[in-house]
Amino acid sequence: MDFNYDSVRKVGYEPSIFIDDALSRVQLNNIEILTLQLPIDDRFFSIIPNLENLFSLNVYIYTRNYQKQFQNLLDHAPRLFSLAFGSWYTSEMPPYQYTSSSVRRLDLHGFDESSRQHYTYDQKQCMELSRSSLGIQCRVLIIEVQQAESIAELIYSMINLRTLEVSYKHDKRGNEHDLVELIQNCLPSTWLVTRSCYGHFFIRSC
Repeated sequence: MDFNYDSVRKVGYEPSIFIDDALSRVQLNNIEILTLQLPIDDRFFSIIPNLENLFSLNVYIYTRNYQKQFQNLLDHAPRLFSLAFGSWYTSEMPPYQYTSSSVRRLDLHGFDESSRQHYTYDQKQCMELSRSSLGIQCRVLIIEVQQAESIAELIYSMINLRTLEVSYKHDKRGNEHDLVELIQNCLPSTWLVTRSCYGHFFIRSC
């Protein structure tokens, strides 16, 4: 049965899937949404030779040997808008220090090699993020912070930010002061703070 592989837009790349002789000769040229594990194997660019249309990339990193491959992927994806880290190999921050001229959305929620959620960003780490290449050009950020003060600091320091989806575990129903009101009072009137549920906020520039 014939199949038009050029119609495939979304794929989770697993090397074991393409061991079969027939599938090993497949070429996927119009991928828009891609999930993969770094480092990638030697067959990746023969199966997915064209990343021109890639819009969203979700990466899982389980080893230190990925740096050159990761930057190479970003260099070959001129339309990449959204970059998410599903997992990375240490309890440290994900490797957002790489460069891409097109990425505008960063999802920094993720898990370590033991499937435990990474610790939240402290104020120093938030400032490091805001000064990084990807942080400076970021318009949409998904993150968890340790201190409530970091929420306003991210908005003021990330000059292109327009939407912040932030988790803060100390936001509780029984708190003396409502955090939505406190955050709103710290921001310019052009920003709107809403709570989707306790501990989770959407903050958008109007």
